Amino acid sequence: MKKLLLIVICIITLSLLGCSKNTHPPLPTLQLTYNDQQIPITQGGYHWTYQTGLLTSKSVVADAASPSQIALKMGGTMITPSANISLNFSTIPTDVKIYSWVAESSTLYSTSTDSFGLPSEEGTYIFEIIGTWPEGSVSYTTKLIVKP
Repeated sequence: MKKLLLIVICIITLSLLGCSKNTHPPLPTLQLTYNDQQIPITQGGYHWTYQTGLLTSKSVVADAASPSQIALKMGGTMITPSANISLNFSTIPTDVKIYSWVAESSTLYSTSTDSFGLPSEEGTYIFEIIGTWPEGSVSYTTKLIVKP
């Protein structure tokens, strides 16, 4: 009887606490589009919390280079002035912040969750898009070349 009780307690404990996992579920993805053309992006840093059992969770924090450093490795996409860029997340975020980067400093550019407009001035622009969900946030970088 004691043996059976011990087995039942072990099963209940494992089901409530869960087993440790070495991998986490995939992060939400982002696609940027302009006139049905997909614009390249690079995922940056993130922090994400996910359930590993009924009563347990695990948090992952990944650091990355700054968006201006990430953009050095990107070719850039030619876009016309004042174009509207569509944001298509695989999972709809609760909040989106879009920052414009110049050198190593950023300025809040937009807070739209579905699109943002480009400047009318010609030039190369680096944008960081940060999506936030209940589980955490993920940063994405793109480099756009505005040219008529």
